[in-house]
Amino acid sequence: MNRILSLLLLLLLQLCLFTACEKRNITLENYDKDSIINIRVVEGKEYKGSIVERDDKSLKLYLSLSDTLNIPYSNIAIDSIGAFVHGLAAVLIAGKWGYLNTKGRILITPKYDVAWNFSEYLAPVNINGKYGYIDTTGRVVIKPNFFLAGVFSEGLACVQVNGSLSFINTKGEVIIKNGFEEAYCFSEGLAAVKKGNKWGYINKNGLLIIKPEFDEVSSFKESIAAVKKGKVWGYIDKIGKWVIKPQYYLAKDFSEGFAFVTDTTLKGLNPSTYIDKSGERVFDRQFAFGNIVTNGIASIATLKRKNSDEVTVSWTYWRISDNKQITPLEFDEAWPFHESLAPVRIKNKWGYIDTCGRMVIKPLFDNATNFREGYASVKIGEIWNLINGNGLTVLKTK
Repeated sequence: MNRILSLLLLLLLQLCLFTACEKRNITLENYDKDSIINIRVVEGKEYKGSIVERDDKSLKLYLSLSDTLNIPYSNIAIDSIGAFVHGLAAVLIAGKWGYLNTKGRILITPKYDVAWNFSEYLAPVNINGKYGYIDTTGRVVIKPNFFLAGVFSEGLACVQVNGSLSFINTKGEVIIKNGFEEAYCFSEGLAAVKKGNKWGYINKNGLLIIKPEFDEVSSFKESIAAVKKGKVWGYIDKIGKWVIKPQYYLAKDFSEGFAFVTDTTLKGLNPSTYIDKSGERVFDRQFAFGNIVTNGIASIATLKRKNSDEVTVSWTYWRISDNKQITPLEFDEAWPFHESLAPVRIKNKWGYIDTCGRMVIKPLFDNATNFREGYASVKIGEIWNLINGNGLTVLKTK
């Protein structure tokens, strides 16, 4: 009897050891034609398996195993990566959206038809054709009751309920309901809204502070908003008073005290410049288009006529305050600086320059995005990777 008990205890101990080993060393190795993943216990080895099939059945099993057994996600086929906000980036896997952290682990399982970036620790997601909001743990905090939903800004988000637009708070309560045709996010206490084909601005109580009289508008930035009346743009303050009278074919937001405008008085291929908040030109050069000013620097596009039928475009970077070019390099495409780095394209490859104009990450990528929270997503062929500010790959996907 004692011998039988001893054997049973020994078997139980072996089973416990096997289970513990399995949880530490489980490896996804292969899958059959039906996409059922085979599991194999590998003693004393790190995980080296992968899955590249975009199949719902295999993906679901893979994710459940990874969540349970803490298997890394570095070999999942990721079709798209968004920007990091609050340490999470939206990722598209097998036709569904979820969220990845900066260590390369998917913290929120891909199960949404649409998923937007987090803002104020909430993200709008589409669940069975309706939008709701989740927090950074993946918990649904506002039930999916909306046909459309925007990101939260200054504590409010614009949603569509029963065919009309409203603003809700972070509890999902409707705060403003006035039947707008279109609406922008709140910025500096005001939100642009469209009523009767004209745009105006409301405050957080839903009161019209600036009556709808504009044909196009932008959100307030640095206490000024670009608005279009008729065929030309100008700038107003927060009570609707003209700060810079309408005189531009195109006008963009102010950033760091400067704004890009296309001036009606400038002619030729390059009729644009930068102005200050008094409307004075602060940039000597004329160009075709310019991005917002960040780190005191803007990228501008200049058109040159190659012959009667062909025009070429080149992008350069300039410090706006003193009209100095920060690098003699010319680019085929150039984006604003973010976190002191800017993505630039030379022929068909993207790299990054710093605010001194140095190419600090070589142009090796087929696509590239701005850095957010220390990371940028870059594409080589069909593969999206994450890199850090040194250009080192921190997550490589298949």
